[in-house]
Formats: sequence, structure tokens, C-alpha cells
Amino acid sequence: MTVQTEVVGEPARLSTFVDYRGRVRKSWQSPFLIDPDDHDVARDWHQKIEQEVREGLKRLAKSVRDRSETVGACLFAASMRAYATRDYDRARVILRGCEKLVPGDARVEAAFARLRSVASASRTSGARIAREASGLGVRARDGVGA
Repeated sequence: MTVQTEVVGEPARLSTFVDYRGRVRKSWQSPFLIDPDDHDVARDWHQKIEQEVREGLKRLAKSVRDRSETVGACLFAASMRAYATRDYDRARVILRGCEKLVPGDARVEAAFARLRSVASASRTSGARIAREASGLGVRARDGVGA
């Protein structure tokens, strides 16, 4: 993004524009005539416009960030509901979306760690049950519980 100010016209006025990726996004014309050699007026005008543009961008970024955090919080709640019903795959998928919206969020990282621990415990208990069943002479293909 470029903010550029020029002295234009006869009689002289200031013209400032914001260029982003080769396109003029916004422009301003000074409502007053200036002395073309008065660089202080041009500098002050330019700084004022540039400050307005940067403050506007900060407000926009905050608004987008706030919306992302709100959506991220809703997704996090949905993933925790899935987790509570032991739908771990769904919880993991929803958490991935949440992670994209609010990267580095400690709650999301903790939830992923918990899901890994649940998956690990599930594999461990499954292996333990299989060992105990084989010790009793039951094989997986015997249809335990059938």
C-alpha cells in the first residue's frame, strides 16, 4: 500500500491517494489553494491523511480479528460438545477449523493434546482388552458379545 501526495493544478492544490496493488483505492483533494513551494503544508497534509488511513486499517483489522475470535469461540464450543459425546473425530475436525481462525490459542492446543491422549488411551485399552481376551481363549473373529 502506498499513500502519495502531489501538488496538482493551477492554482495549486494538494492531491493524495492510496494505491494498493496498482489500483487507486481512495483519493483526497485539498479544499484550499497552496503555494507550490510550501513543502511544510504538503508534508502536514500527507501525514494527516496517512494517519487516518492507518487508523482505519487498524480498526478494520480489529473488527476482523474480533469476528474471527467470536466464530472461533463458537467452533470451540461445538468441538467440546462433540468431545463430550465421545465423537472424537468430529471434535478434531471442528478444532482444525477453530485453529485456522485463532492460531496459537492455548485452549485449542490443550484440546488437541487431550484428544491425542484420549486416542492413545483408547489404543492402549484396546490392546489390553485384546490381550486379556486372548488369555481367555477368545479371538477377535469369535464375535465377542454376540
